[in-house]
Amino acid sequence: MFFAYRNNLGTHYDAVPPDLPAGIGFWPKYLWLAFFAQLVFWVSTTIVIGMLFGTVAAGDRATEAFSGPRRTLSGLITGK
Repeated sequence: MFFAYRNNLGTHYDAVPPDLPAGIGFWPKYLWLAFFAQLVFWVSTTIVIGMLFGTVAAGDRATEAFSGPRRTLSGLITGK
């Protein structure tokens, strides 16, 4: 995105909202529309998805603590 904004390549990476002022410079445009937006979006998405998977894993471990270890197919065949 940096190079697209810097060189005005006209790709989807440097597309701006229609209500953005025409005279805005490179650094404010890049920081607000690319850097901070990506920083906030990807960090928050990673945290939320990690919390969801962590909750599922913790619930799975808690279930195993109450019901004992799971028996696998190989354990059923060999009798262990």
